[in-house]
Amino acid sequence: MNRGGRIATTLHAMRSRNRDYGPIKLKLTKIWYGEREADIIFVGTPMFILYSKLKTVKAKLKVVNKDLYGSISQKVNIARQKVEAVQSRLLQRHCEVNLRKVEQDCLHEFIAVQRAEEAFLKQKARNKWLTLGDQNNRFFHSQVSRNAIKCLIDSEGNRLEDPAQIKHEVVSFYQQLLGQSYAGNEGNMMNKVSALMPNQLSDESKLFLQKEVTEAEIKATMFSLGNEKAPGPDGFTAYFFKKSWSIIGRDVCHAVKSFFQSGSLLKEVNSTIITLVPKVQNPSKVVEFRPIACCNVLYKCITKILANRLRFCLNDLVSPNQTAFVKGRSISENILLAQELVKGYHKDKGGKGLRQGDLLSLYLFVLAMEVFSKLLSAKVRESQQFKFHPKYEGQQITHLSSANDLLILVAADIQSITLIRDALDEFKELSAGSLPVRYLGMPLITGKLSYQDCDPLIDKITTRIRSWTARHLTFSGRLQLIESVLNSIQMYLSSIFIFPKKVVKAIEQKFNRFLWKGQDEGRGGIKLSWEQVCLPKKEGDLGLKRVEDWNKATVMKHIWNLFTQAGSLWVAWVYGELLKGKSLWIVKIPQECSWDWRKLLKSRIEARKLISYEASKIRKSSGDPKQAQPNSDYGL
Repeated sequence: MNRGGRIATTLHAMRSRNRDYGPIKLKLTKIWYGEREADIIFVGTPMFILYSKLKTVKAKLKVVNKDLYGSISQKVNIARQKVEAVQSRLLQRHCEVNLRKVEQDCLHEFIAVQRAEEAFLKQKARNKWLTLGDQNNRFFHSQVSRNAIKCLIDSEGNRLEDPAQIKHEVVSFYQQLLGQSYAGNEGNMMNKVSALMPNQLSDESKLFLQKEVTEAEIKATMFSLGNEKAPGPDGFTAYFFKKSWSIIGRDVCHAVKSFFQSGSLLKEVNSTIITLVPKVQNPSKVVEFRPIACCNVLYKCITKILANRLRFCLNDLVSPNQTAFVKGRSISENILLAQELVKGYHKDKGGKGLRQGDLLSLYLFVLAMEVFSKLLSAKVRESQQFKFHPKYEGQQITHLSSANDLLILVAADIQSITLIRDALDEFKELSAGSLPVRYLGMPLITGKLSYQDCDPLIDKITTRIRSWTARHLTFSGRLQLIESVLNSIQMYLSSIFIFPKKVVKAIEQKFNRFLWKGQDEGRGGIKLSWEQVCLPKKEGDLGLKRVEDWNKATVMKHIWNLFTQAGSLWVAWVYGELLKGKSLWIVKIPQECSWDWRKLLKSRIEARKLISYEASKIRKSSGDPKQAQPNSDYGL
C-alpha cells in the first residue's frame, strides 16, 4: 500500500489442463532442501541482499524440481511397473540373489517417489488434519480438483468460463474493493482518533514495545510458523527457512532488524497472493469467495513479532466492552450477557420491532473498534438527553463488542437512538466502511433453546461430512476428521448453551455413522455404540470426547469465571442484577430468567464437586469481595 492508500493487486491463479490462468508460482515444498549455491557478493540493504540470494537459489531449485520431481505421478507409475516386473520374474526364478537385490533397489526408488508425490499433493490439498498418515493420493487429487475455479457469474449475470475472463473479473473486483483511497482529511481524522483514545501505555509497556529485536526472538518467531502454511509470491515456505537456518539465518536476522531500524519494507517482501476460499457450497460469484492473503514468510515473521509484543499491551488500551483477541477475555461472556439483556423481549406484542446474520490485523482491528467505543462513550457523556436501557442502567452498559460483531444497548426513545445513529455515521466516516449486523454469529434466544435453534449447527456438520469424498478416506482418516474438524464445529456453540438431549443425540449419531460408514445416513454397519467409542484409549477404545461431557465441562467453566474474572462485564452484571448480594450456591432459580442462567444454576451441584480453591487467593481475584470471604455464605 502506498501513501495515497492505493493497493497494487496481482492475481496468480492455478493452471489446469488446457487452461491458462496465469503464471505458475514455484512453491518450495518439503521434498527439497540443501543444494548450496556458490558464494556471490550482493550489495544493498540487508533485505535486498537476502532476497537477491533467495532469487538465485530459486532459479537453481527450479532445475532440481524439473529434473527430480517433474511429472511426479508419471514417475510413480513407472517405478511401480518396475517393481511389479521384477517381482513377476522372482516368482519364476526365486533363488536368484541378484534379482532380489534389484527388487530392493526398485522398492526403494518406488517408495521415495511415492513419498515425494504424497508430500506434493498434500501441500496442494491444504489439509492439515491428515497427520495420521492416510496415504491415499486419490483423495488429495480430488481435493486439489475441487479447489479450482472453472466458472463464474459476473455482476451483469453473464456466465464466464474462459480463463482470461475469469481472471479479469476477479482482479477487477478486488482492485475496486481494496484500492479505494481515503477521501477525507487524514490529519483531521488522526487528531480526532487521538482525542478519543486517552488511554496511555505505561512506561513498562512502552519499553517493551520499543526494545531491540534480538536474533533469538527472530529465530523463535520463525520456527513458530507452520511448515505447511501456504507460501507467498516468492514461493518459500517456513519449512525451507527452518531447514536452511544454519545457512541463511544470519541474513534473515539482518533483514528483519533492518526493518525495525528503518521502517522500510522491500516491495518483494510486501507482495501478497490473494487465494479465494469458498464461503458457500458451489460458489458462482466472486463475492461468494473469502479472500485469504498468502504473505511471504519474512513478512509473517515481522508481523508476528509485532503482534506478540502488542498483545501484552492491549489490556491497557482496550475497554472491557471488547472481548476478542485480548488476553484474559472471552467472547462467550459477551454472548451470555447479550442473552440476559434480550430475555423476555418476545413477550412484548408491540406492532413494530427489529428482526434479526494475519495476527497483526486482528489486534489492529480490535484497536480500531476501540475508537468506536470511545466515540460512543464520549457522546453519551456529553449528551443531556441520552438514556440507558432500564434493565442495565445501573451498570451503564451501552454496547458489547467482539472483533467486528457489535451489539448496541439503548433506551427506546428518539433522542437516544439519534445519538447512536450519529455515532455510527461518524465512525463510518472514520473507517470508510460499513458495520455488520449479526452478533457473533449467534441467535439472541429469548426463550428455551430448541432443536430448531440448533438446526444451522446440525446442517453445518452434515454439509461438511458430505463435502468429503468418503470412499477416499480410511478409518484412521475419518477418525482424525471427527477429532479435529467435526468436533471443532460444535465446540463454539456448546461452550455457550447446554444442548437439548435431542441435539446431542443427533450430533453423536452423525459422528458415529461417519466413523464406521463414511456417511451420515442409513442404518446398519455400525460396530460399536458412541459411548463405547468414547471410552479411554487405555481401556482399548478410541478416546473421543462425548458431546454431552464437553458441553457440560465448558458451560461449568462460566461458574468458575464468576469467581476469577473481576473485570468482566458479564460477571459485574451477574453480581449486580442476578445475585444481588446472594450466594451463587444458595440462590433459588427464578421463574423468569434466561435459558443460560437457568441451566447454569442447575449445574451448580455437579460443578461444586469439581472446584477446588484457596480462600486467600480468591479474595484477590473475585468479581465481588463478598464472594471471597472465608466461612461466609457468599464464598465458594
